[in-house]
Amino acid sequence: MPSRHGFRPTRWSEILRIQDPRDPHRRTALNDLCARYRTPLYNQILRKGVPAGDAEDVTQEFITHFITHGGLDRIQREGGLFRNYLLAHLDAFLANRRRAAIRRSRRPAGRPVPLDVLRQRKEFDALVPADRTTPDAAFLRDWALATLDHAFDEVRRQFERDGHPERFDLIRAYFTPGPDQPTRERLADALGMTDIQTKDLIYRTRQRFMESLREAVKPTLGDDRNPATEIALLLKASR
Repeated sequence: MPSRHGFRPTRWSEILRIQDPRDPHRRTALNDLCARYRTPLYNQILRKGVPAGDAEDVTQEFITHFITHGGLDRIQREGGLFRNYLLAHLDAFLANRRRAAIRRSRRPAGRPVPLDVLRQRKEFDALVPADRTTPDAAFLRDWALATLDHAFDEVRRQFERDGHPERFDLIRAYFTPGPDQPTRERLADALGMTDIQTKDLIYRTRQRFMESLREAVKPTLGDDRNPATEIALLLKASR
């Protein structure tokens, strides 16, 4: 299921299915891929300076361009991360779009900038805080948070299969830094467990989460990348 950050880990089997024109499920897989990446791409396009009023159209324009110009057809699993491949194509697309806009909008020196352009710039500035990280770093953080969400979703399903769905939200809060993060003692009280039982549950949940995270990460990597390296990167980026 999609996370609240807009990503689900991309499986290379899905990419291969989209690449095969003979696959009867190609169109469905393609539509799913486009829907999955619309929100994070939209956020990244905003970060790159596209006015909010134009970002939705630019997002659709990029997705269409990526598909119709063979972006998916050139993907090779040994080429590395799909995330990086998609981001590189977006950067090139936006650069080409900016160059085309400059060619179309050359004006005589001294001509004032149109008022609607100034309004769009102010709208974008209001959306993005002044101390924002670089767009690529923010994109990586979106991806990281979504992947962690995906892993936690699998842990939630395991709690449900074990017959204790009510425990999941309590223990996830324990793993989530912030003002509402409970101490182990408070967690034990909420769970109705002893301290030893709570420590055992924390340990088992952490093991489940890391296994789910490895399973989420492995299909998104090129053949030459160690899952442990990607997991370390995602955990750091999510902070």
